[in-house]
Amino acid sequence: MLHFSCITSPTKVPYSTAAPSDPANQPISGFDMEKVTTTLKQFVRDWSDEGRAERDACYKPITEEIQRLFPGSECSRGGVSILVPGAGLARLMFDIAKLESWDCVVTCYFIDTAHNVIAFIENIEKILKPGGYWINLGPLLYHFADMANEWSVELPYDEIRRIATDHFKFEILKEETSIPSGYIENQRSMLKLVYDSVFFVARKPL
Repeated sequence: MLHFSCITSPTKVPYSTAAPSDPANQPISGFDMEKVTTTLKQFVRDWSDEGRAERDACYKPITEEIQRLFPGSECSRGGVSILVPGAGLARLMFDIAKLESWDCVVTCYFIDTAHNVIAFIENIEKILKPGGYWINLGPLLYHFADMANEWSVELPYDEIRRIATDHFKFEILKEETSIPSGYIENQRSMLKLVYDSVFFVARKPL
């Protein structure tokens, strides 16, 4: 039996601190429209033929690495677990589930959604088993940067790497920087935003 989990996050959409109220009595706001637009774009990214290029750029390195770390011929995949925080509309989790393999945390376009990225690293280290793997791909856009009434710890990648290896004792097994990748882009538009992403595989010490 396979075991996996996903934690969705408010990835790449504005954040509101307003108290909840009856939607029937509220006008449609720009924030509401942005959430709808982002969700529709996420459907295209995760589940359409048009979004295949973005998926191949971001998800394929992750699934290939999982297959390398957990080859079916050498381990009992049914006894391994994987966590996919920030899973969007679950396409990455779906693709991983088809591999029938686990024991790692996968973060794709996720760690920059934190108020404090160090807290994310700390939690990843806590939930991983000794010898477990952390696979990451994405940029550092920082969701709460320059947002009114929100605090944000915004570290460059070299500092994140140093903290992960020196303080939390992760071992970097594979690392690629400056990987071009898009996020819910309109393939028919002449204007496209390409993120400069980093891909790494880290292992928690035994």
